[in-house]
Amino acid sequence: MTGRTRRRATTAVTVALLMSGALPGTASAADENRPPPRPAAADLRTNGLACAPNAAPPYIRSRPVVTAVLRDPDSTARLSGQFEAWWKDSAGKEQRRSFETDVLPGQSHEFQWQLPDDVPPHTPVAWRVRTSDGALWSPWSATSTGAACRFVYDNDVPEPPVITSSDFPQDDAWHDGVGIRTSFRAASPAEDVVSYAYRFSTGAHGSLPARGPGLPVVIPHLAERSGVDTVSVQAVDRAGNHSPSAEYVFRVRSAREPVARWTLGDPVGSPVATATAGPSARAGSGVAFGAAGPSGTRLTTAAVLDGSANGFLTPGATVVKPGTGFAVSAWVRPDRLDRGMTAVSQDSGTAALFSLGLRTAGDSAGWAFTVGGTRVVGGSPAAGKWTHLTGVHDPVAKTARLFVDGREAGVAQQVKPFTTAGDLQLGRERGLLGHQAAWRGGLGDVQLHDRLAFAPEIAENARRKPVSTGNWNMAAALPDGTTPDLAGGQPLALHGGAKIDQADPLDFDGGGYLVLDGTDGHASTVRPAVDTSDSFTVAARVRLAGAADGGPMTVLAQGGTHTDAFKVRYVPESSQWQLVLTEADRPGAREWVAVQRDQRDPVNHVAVVHDRAAGTFQLYLNGSTADGATVSVPSSWQSGTGLHVGRARAGDGWGEYLKGDVDDVRAFSGALSPSDVSMLSFGFGEPCFCG
Repeated sequence: MTGRTRRRATTAVTVALLMSGALPGTASAADENRPPPRPAAADLRTNGLACAPNAAPPYIRSRPVVTAVLRDPDSTARLSGQFEAWWKDSAGKEQRRSFETDVLPGQSHEFQWQLPDDVPPHTPVAWRVRTSDGALWSPWSATSTGAACRFVYDNDVPEPPVITSSDFPQDDAWHDGVGIRTSFRAASPAEDVVSYAYRFSTGAHGSLPARGPGLPVVIPHLAERSGVDTVSVQAVDRAGNHSPSAEYVFRVRSAREPVARWTLGDPVGSPVATATAGPSARAGSGVAFGAAGPSGTRLTTAAVLDGSANGFLTPGATVVKPGTGFAVSAWVRPDRLDRGMTAVSQDSGTAALFSLGLRTAGDSAGWAFTVGGTRVVGGSPAAGKWTHLTGVHDPVAKTARLFVDGREAGVAQQVKPFTTAGDLQLGRERGLLGHQAAWRGGLGDVQLHDRLAFAPEIAENARRKPVSTGNWNMAAALPDGTTPDLAGGQPLALHGGAKIDQADPLDFDGGGYLVLDGTDGHASTVRPAVDTSDSFTVAARVRLAGAADGGPMTVLAQGGTHTDAFKVRYVPESSQWQLVLTEADRPGAREWVAVQRDQRDPVNHVAVVHDRAAGTFQLYLNGSTADGATVSVPSSWQSGTGLHVGRARAGDGWGEYLKGDVDDVRAFSGALSPSDVSMLSFGFGEPCFCG
């Protein structure tokens, strides 16, 4: 290395050491105190609102409080801040106020200043802040060029709005509103109103932006029930001040009756279906009246359509207007599930404006409601079973909703119906090549509404009153070895060590009870007491005496050749009451189990309730259910044997014999409500079927 090269290297090292402060007698840059950085606009707030120096000032309705997060990265920082605010008074003279905060240790803190009471309302106010580390000040958060935080203090409450409605004029009269779109208008004379907050006494509420000073907003309303209602509206200004509430009382009368309805309970051989509303419907030759309607309803008879091209009914008229809200419902009983079938539709050119019926996909079938080209599918149809279907189309919400047996089964969004209208059809729908999807099966009580329908009304229309199919109170044993059904139905036959005793009744009427020995004693009916593939309820009162081997003891069971569709049993080992369900009548079939813990009562009332529409089985113990006592199953099978009291299937034989006493065995087609089960458990006589 040359001398010149050595001198250059030495000089470079010396400069670097001087810059770092590492040479003796020199000061380090790290030891020098630097001014804190300028407070950032993102760290400034006015009553919680962000600072926007170049935007219109926000309006605030409460006494101004400004906050700032002040920072200093120096490790020895002791932070404080100075706020400054200014405005022009009514004479145009500038007013300034300032405030210095306390000193806090650390590198970052939030400081605040509640401005003095003399800050005038309706006047633009500017403010800024700077940071001190005890020795040096940061630059102001804003400069004299005007990039400061600003606000306007406004605590004046706007005038309340005036509410009007052409749908509900204030004439103390009752007006249509259930299921139809109505509206109210509200306007405040205040010029700074930016929105209107509204609330109906039924719970609906919302907020709408103002259209301009003095211009009314339109508040939409859709009543779901009749009665006296109230809408309350407040005007809201740009500072968030709410006016006093204005109230408008209106009266919604009961929902409009159907615009078209055919019960289809016409006399046998009738060429037309008489309408209780709307025009009569001509019946094709493939329609037969006089078939049995769904049990538990007022529909005693219904029509049967044969699935041919002649199996239809039509009024030859349009019922549903395109673009309007409507609801369509019917009781349907399909005789087959292997193809799509339509119960109700309306023509729209070479397509259907809507259709309600059955659709298939692969090996599965589902109930379907189609509006335009949009379809919603749900539920699990069963051949030969009555089901209540309802479709509801809301053109404003652009939805199509499907209800099966009173429960919502699905909803489709963004529905766009066809715009042309043709004739209404029962039992078929329009396609490119003519009418198709002919219905084969039962059809009854077809209704169409020119309004929306809601869950409570739909559930009530679909409600089937449970029907007693067995009532055995064990009052006495007849000479033929049976105990009779109080309703005159099939008796319970006593077998093995079963007997009727009168000594110590279990029930509340002082009658007898069935005594079972736990070995071979049991009682049974010849035919099924309930259709296990449909909704049903079976119940009994039982007093346990204990099994000799400690194994399960069955109180109630009904099934087939190899297994039980359901059984209710007690398991001493786990102190559990169990409801056991099987997937099919075959050995080793899949099982589902619902459980209730033993309540240690000497006498217990047990009940099983199957709700086919909900797809659930529930086990009740002494009138109540509990967690783990409900089982959801995809489907249930129809048992072919009688109801057994005191035993259950065990392989291809019998077992789980009950040792104890049984009374008040009841069977119903249909699902009892929780209140009805409770009444039954407490021995209040017949359930009220009040839902």
